[in-house]
Amino acid sequence: MSAQPTLDSRSKRRFADFDNRTRSGARTRSLTALVALHLGAASVLGSLAVPVAAQGTQSPPESSTAGAPLLLTGATVHVGDGRVVERGQVLVDTKRGTITFVGPDLESPPGVERVDCAGKHLWPAMIAANTVVGLTETESVRATRDFEETGDLTPEVRADTAFHPDSTLIPVTRSAGIGYVLAVPSGGLVAGQSALMRLRGWSPSEMVVRAPVGLHVHLPSMLVRARKGSPDAAEKAMKARAERDRRMHAFERLVLDAKDYVRARDADAKTPYDTRLEAMRGVISKATRVFVHADALADIQVALDRTRRLDVAMVLVGGYDAPLVAGELAARDIPVIIAGVHRLPMHRDDPYDAPFTLPARLRGLGVRFCIARAGGSFEAPHERNLPFEAATAVAYGLDAEVAMSAITSEPARILGAGAIGSIEAGKAASLILCSGNPLELTTKVERMWLDGREVSLDNRHEELRRRYESKSRR
Repeated sequence: MSAQPTLDSRSKRRFADFDNRTRSGARTRSLTALVALHLGAASVLGSLAVPVAAQGTQSPPESSTAGAPLLLTGATVHVGDGRVVERGQVLVDTKRGTITFVGPDLESPPGVERVDCAGKHLWPAMIAANTVVGLTETESVRATRDFEETGDLTPEVRADTAFHPDSTLIPVTRSAGIGYVLAVPSGGLVAGQSALMRLRGWSPSEMVVRAPVGLHVHLPSMLVRARKGSPDAAEKAMKARAERDRRMHAFERLVLDAKDYVRARDADAKTPYDTRLEAMRGVISKATRVFVHADALADIQVALDRTRRLDVAMVLVGGYDAPLVAGELAARDIPVIIAGVHRLPMHRDDPYDAPFTLPARLRGLGVRFCIARAGGSFEAPHERNLPFEAATAVAYGLDAEVAMSAITSEPARILGAGAIGSIEAGKAASLILCSGNPLELTTKVERMWLDGREVSLDNRHEELRRRYESKSRR
């Protein structure tokens, strides 16, 4: 074995000096980079800043009634299920965040904070039932898109753990009167489990209303690939069916494996723990429903058949061709989340207004439904347009109060959150005060309360308006 080389004293001093210079330089460069990063971040955040109160609640003015019950008086109260109370009185327990009285007559109890709402309209806060708000920020920046994971079968993915409370999209969405969102994962066949989130709070755990809500299964759209009239339409249709059947078989296998796993774990706690199959426990017990995203008739029929055979509870998301299977949907009480009224017809021989009349047709056929938007990261910045999707349904045959219930009380029922979505005693005091009907473009949402606490309606758009208004006055 050869001896290890040694350094003489001069070499040791040179090496030590070099090492010290290197370390010092590295520290200097690191510090410089850190300062630059901090200043850059401060610059970026400064340009994107939304007032802190926009993410939390407004600071109440100093008064003797702070924390006292809140009485909203004189407004036209739209309960959310079609009932309307003229010159209504709504009493709110601000400590519990619940409504204690709704009606036309109430003797004002002592010590309440009164809000005169004469000439205004009071509605439940709206619910966006199919969105990635809170899971994405900028479509073109991959690092801000946290709504999909790699892999085809990821039932263990949970949207509530990825929700971003400081997203600038939240105040923008909230300013339209939307107080709750269903954050939906996507990507792959089984994308994960959604969460119903309130748009107020400092952390995801503080914002959760219910999680998980549903397991989301995204069937590939076969309709476009098998467009009629193309020379190879038959071949494309055959390949599309084969791919769809393969993916549904994978889902079926996952459910059957989960059932075996749950039985084994319940019988013997020493059975190896499987994160993916453990996440399916709620689906097996029907505490968590399977949200199948499908529009074409053939895909909906496959989903109905498989969920019936597997004995799992189902919700249909999309549902363009749902009226064609309305009988089974109504018989099995499978609700439909209409994923966008503002869309083009899917079939060449459809009338131009087929998407616009879908809510009215489902209503006439006795199918439960709510109205949502198409979802996806491109749609997230435009979630504020949800009330106008319902407004289009009104223009094409749906009653106006029913349309409002389709974005308030009905999504609450479908998502298993009965404590929100309507203005009734005992329910959450999540309300919006408007100058008129929120389905009309000219209506302004003036104030919002979530769980009895007033929430700021300031947002990025208002900030930019103020900035450029002040510039024009110079």
